[in-house]
Amino acid sequence: MGRYIDEILQPGEKVLYSTNAHWFFFLPAIAGWVVAIVFVVLSYLVAPGGVLAAMTGGAPQAGDCRVIALQVPLLDAQRHLVLCPAGS
Repeated sequence: MGRYIDEILQPGEKVLYSTNAHWFFFLPAIAGWVVAIVFVVLSYLVAPGGVLAAMTGGAPQAGDCRVIALQVPLLDAQRHLVLCPAGS
């Protein structure tokens, strides 16, 4: 099975240059997976009845989590503290 580009070439056409995606291209996705795995591990470390806390910029849709608006000195941006019970 060849590459797609080789399969769709018309008679007389040829590929002048071909390359592959550099591993750096996948870095944001890899970082996202690492963060997700860290959160899963941390969720198991929270004691029953405990609380997970996170800070975020815009007001999140938090479900059963409590959202507290914060005023940060010398910062003209929104900040919110999100407190979620373990297991939510």
